[in-house]
Amino acid sequence: MTKSITVLLFFAITLMSFDDSKGDRNDRFNRQKVLSSNFLIGSWEGTLKNNPFKIVIETVNGNKLSGYNLFGKNSREVEGFVAEYAIEGDGECVDDDDGGVIPVLLKEPGDKKGDGYFQLTFKKCHQSKYARGTYKSHYDDFSGEVELDKK
Repeated sequence: MTKSITVLLFFAITLMSFDDSKGDRNDRFNRQKVLSSNFLIGSWEGTLKNNPFKIVIETVNGNKLSGYNLFGKNSREVEGFVAEYAIEGDGECVDDDDGGVIPVLLKEPGDKKGDGYFQLTFKKCHQSKYARGTYKSHYDDFSGEVELDKK
């Protein structure tokens, strides 16, 4: 009986000391996901290993992304996610500070020899929106720098 009362007392004290500001943090996180969604969706054009390249992000559902990329005449589906530590920023540049980046991992299906994955960091700063990162093939040594701007 004493153990039951002690356990109940422990839970009561824990609930009373619950920091209600976490609700605000969760609301902020939900707003940031909406901002991220609006920011990431669309066409991103630039280069992969100095060759013309394009990624189109069609959907964002929570932290999951999907779309396709175009490299030369090849079009491949991509899907991936926003890394968890992006919770702190919505991609917005603040006084040219690096705190507002959105790290993303995108993967191609893997059923063709040239398929691989992208590690990109998306950012919007003043009037520009851009992504920088790398591509690495799963099956061969093809890899390179990716530089994209939102179109």
